[in-house]
Amino acid sequence: MRDGRVVETVDVAEADTSRIVALMLGDTAAAVERPPLRKVDRSGVPLLSVRGLRVPPKVLDVSFDVHPGEILGLGGLMGSGRTEVLRAIAGFDPPAAGTISVEGREIGRPTAAAMKRLGVGMTPEDRKDEGVVPLLGVDENLVLSDFRAVRSGPAIAPGRVRRAAEKLIGRLSIATAAADTPIVNLSGGNQQKAVIGRWLHAGSRILLLDEPTRGVDVQAKAEIYRLVRELADAGAAIVFVSGELEELPLVCDRVLALRGGRVAGELTGAELTTDSVLSAAMAA
Repeated sequence: MRDGRVVETVDVAEADTSRIVALMLGDTAAAVERPPLRKVDRSGVPLLSVRGLRVPPKVLDVSFDVHPGEILGLGGLMGSGRTEVLRAIAGFDPPAAGTISVEGREIGRPTAAAMKRLGVGMTPEDRKDEGVVPLLGVDENLVLSDFRAVRSGPAIAPGRVRRAAEKLIGRLSIATAAADTPIVNLSGGNQQKAVIGRWLHAGSRILLLDEPTRGVDVQAKAEIYRLVRELADAGAAIVFVSGELEELPLVCDRVLALRGGRVAGELTGAELTTDSVLSAAMAA
C-alpha cells in the first residue's frame, strides 16, 4: 500500500526486499530535493556515546556516537526500538545493560534528573499528551524545564518568565498572539517549536527529538528542519527519530537503520537515501 491505496499484489516467491521498497516509495524519494551535505568533524570526543544498550524486549544491542554539530537519525519500522533508545538515554527507562557516556564520561545511573543536569533534553513522541501543558501559556511551557533563571528568591518572577519566553519566541519564530497565550491555541508546528525551545531554555547540548514533525504541516516541517540544522551548526548533538523515513535524508548527516532491536545498517553521504534506509530496516 502507498498513500492509502493498494498499488500492487505480489506473489510471495517474487516479494524480494528491493521490489517491495520500490512499490512502497514510488516516486517519493526522487521528488524531494536533499539539501547540501553538512561538514561534521568527528575527530574529537563524541558528545554522546552509547555502547551495547539493552532495554528488553525491543532494544537488544545498540551502539553509536554523536559528535558536536552532528544530526544522527534513527530510522526503522514500528517496534524497532527507536523511542526506547531515546528514553533510556534520557534516563526515563533504566537499561538492562550497556553504557551511556557524555563527553567521554560514563554515566553510572542515567536518571532523568542526572541527564538533564548533563545537558540532555528529550522531546516526546506524543506532543499533545506528554509534550505540552495545554492550559498553561506559551511562556510557562517554555520555562518548565528550568526555573533557575526565572526565579526571584524562592518565587517565580513573572517578568523574568515573560522576557525569557519572548526571547525564545523570537529566536524560534513561534507564531503566537502573545507570550501568555495558552499553548493549546497554537498550531501543531508552533507547539512543537515551543517543546524544543524548552530545552534550549535549559541549555541542553544533546537533543533527543522523537518524531518532531509528527502532525505538523509541510511548512512547519521545513521550519523544524531548518531549526534542527541551525542548532547543530551551533554545536548541539542531535538524535532525530522519525517513522517517516523519507524525511531522514532531508535533515540528518548520518542515519542508523534499526531492525529487531539492533543497528541493521549505517548510511551517510550519497548512500543516505530513503530507499536505502527502508531497505536496511526491512532486509531479512
